[in-house]
This record gives sequence, structure tokens and C-alpha cells, in this order.
Amino acid sequence: MKPTPKQEAFAREYVANGGNGSAAYPKHYKSDTMSPEVIAIRACELLKNSKVKVIVDHLKEKTAKKLEKDMTVTIEYLINGFKEIADSKEEKASDRLKAFENLAKRIGFYEEDNKQKKSEQNNVINLGSGKDPNEATK
Repeated sequence: MKPTPKQEAFAREYVANGGNGSAAYPKHYKSDTMSPEVIAIRACELLKNSKVKVIVDHLKEKTAKKLEKDMTVTIEYLINGFKEIADSKEEKASDRLKAFENLAKRIGFYEEDNKQKKSEQNNVINLGSGKDPNEATK
């Protein structure tokens, strides 16, 4: 069985607004006389509906794939930009060096350094209880 147009519109609004059912519900269902609590309950009931759930899951997956694709394009754009600056003879040496550093970070050249820093930060030095040792003998 297909979802109703209202169910589909609610699901789309729910995903579009970041998952706020209480905000999506009044946009597609009559709720003028309902309290915010009732609206929240009705939205929750709708989200438990298998037809609505299928639409929401599909839209979330589609949105995640689009974000992943957009991030890949952005990362490629940045890397290409860094390469262009690093290889340019017209750029200042400091700009070229910074571009090389950014490329190295992106590729993972600094991962070993980061692991060493993390382990240094995790070292715990026991300085005692913080009490004056002379007070214990009094």
C-alpha cells in the first residue's frame, strides 16, 4: 500500500528540517487546536508508521549519499588547489610551502606525529595526594 500524500509530505519535511517531527506535523496536518504535546505524540506515531518510515529511511540514505559526494568534490577541489599553488612558480615560497604542508596533512604524512602527541598527552604523573607530608605526622 502506498503512503498518503500527507504522509509523504510529512516524511519529506521531517528529513528536510533535520528530524523535527513536531515542526513537520503542523505543516501537513490540521493541528490548530492541538497542544505541542499532542503534536509531538502524533508526529511520533506517524514516524512509527511503516510507510512513513520507508520514505524517511530512503530520503536519509539519499541525503547521506549526496553529502558524501559533495564532500568528495570539495576535498578534490582543495587538493587540486593546493597542488596548483605548490607547483606554481609565481607564488611566494611561503605560500608554496604552506600548500605542500596542507597536501601532506591531507595525505596523512603527519599521522605518526599525531599518534606520538596523543600518547604524550595521555601520560599521567602521580604527584601524590596533594597534602603536605608533614601534616600526616602531626
